[in-house]
This record gives sequence, structure tokens and C-alpha cells, in this order.
Amino acid sequence: MDSRGGSLAVASLDVDAAARLSVPRFTATAVGEDAESGVARVRVSLHQELVCRRPGGGEVHRGLVRYWPPPQVERIRAAPGAELPARDTRRRRLTLRCGDGARLVRAHVEVWAEVIDGLGLEAITRRVRLRYEGRP
Repeated sequence: MDSRGGSLAVASLDVDAAARLSVPRFTATAVGEDAESGVARVRVSLHQELVCRRPGGGEVHRGLVRYWPPPQVERIRAAPGAELPARDTRRRRLTLRCGDGARLVRAHVEVWAEVIDGLGLEAITRRVRLRYEGRP
């Protein structure tokens, strides 16, 4: 999950400390496997808290939660007889930005994955915590 394509943290491990990002971008990858009923959906989720400095001074705190793909109201379940892949992957390249000409001062990010199998059963990983400290 680092900027060079290497892995900083694996969600299936017991990850307590936040991994430090040297640049404000990373790639989140979720892999789902179910050899019996197949994989119906793999989702990457993100919660970010950004601290941004405006060009004229002053800090702005911005929080955001995002999901890829977006949430759905209906229950995910495969039709009887449908063939689903036994393994599926979702990868999302993310850059932490403030917008409006503001500069990113620091960020605290949590990333997690959800996988739903062909029977509609859901598995959710532990959250991987990341932090970024920009220049003062």
C-alpha cells in the first residue's frame, strides 16, 4: 500500500499502530476468496481525517468516508445456478488532497475491505490505519 507498490500493512494481521506514509498517496487492494459459493462483491472502504492549511492561514479539518463500489440498498446474493469467480480483487489508488488551494498538513486514514460471497454472507477485515505528516 505504499507509493512504490509495496505492502505497508496486511489487514488480516493484528495491526495496532498506524503505518506512516512518506507521500500522501497509496493503493488499497482488497482480495476476496470463496471456492464454494464464489465472490459476489469486493469493496474497499476509506475513512479520512485531513488537516489542511489555507493559503491565507488558518487550519481546516475535513472528514470523509468513501466506498468503492458505493453502498447498495438491496441484499447482494447470486441467482441460483450463477457462476461467480472464486477469487476477486478491487484495487483503488488514492491521493489525499485538500482542494481549494489548501495544503495538506496531516492525515489520519483507516482503510478496510468487505467481501460478500454468493450466498450473501459478508466478511469485513480489520481496519488498517495510516498517517501522513506534511511539512510544517
